[in-house]
Amino acid sequence: MKTIFTLLAAGVLSLGANAQITLHEADYAAWLPRTDTFRTLTAAPGNGANASWDLSNALYAPDFFTLSRTRYGRPPFPAADFSYTRTYELSELRYTSEVISEISASGITELGEDLPYQGIDISMHTGTAGDSVIFDPQIVRYDKPRTVLQFPTSPGDRWNSDFSYASNFLLKASMYSAVPFACVRTTYVTQTDTVSGWGRLRIRRSNGAVSAWMDVLAVQSRLRSHDSFYLSGAPACSAWAR
Repeated sequence: MKTIFTLLAAGVLSLGANAQITLHEADYAAWLPRTDTFRTLTAAPGNGANASWDLSNALYAPDFFTLSRTRYGRPPFPAADFSYTRTYELSELRYTSEVISEISASGITELGEDLPYQGIDISMHTGTAGDSVIFDPQIVRYDKPRTVLQFPTSPGDRWNSDFSYASNFLLKASMYSAVPFACVRTTYVTQTDTVSGWGRLRIRRSNGAVSAWMDVLAVQSRLRSHDSFYLSGAPACSAWAR
């Protein structure tokens, strides 16, 4: 199980020091396509009611991450608002996908993924040149939307997401067959989100300046996922699925 602690800014809300924070769809009306660079904290700041999280001198992990949010409104998700890139890692194999998201009166949800063509060389694992894993372009639909943030959201609120999705790929392994295997990775996800605190936050920006105080909600996410692999329609053995 993976636990994630997130502080969500209240955006355009103007709140008194002792007023509890509630987020609505309108607070995200100003979201624009952009790329953010961030680092993770070495220790979670903790929960609290009407707390002040002063992270201007906090210790951060050395690695930088980027999150690019781009416009998305093409079929089969014409109502989608934006997408961002997610990276999957299977052992030493890595591929990416565009996660399709929507902002509505009921919350921010993820609907599925737009998986582009990708060819991954696996000859270093099989010892045969030309062996590969191939993802053809495909739309991956979640059987139920994943709720990232429900609206309205206030301290103490809680919501769950329970969904699955399947990604198709071809496995070319000459030592087993001259014909590529048609494979499916089916992923099952259970996630629980809880608004565990509220208050204000300030950080040190990349230029060294300290930000103004921002009204935020603290959301704790607990996520559990597992995969099933199918090879030519049959469950893959553990040696293949590792």
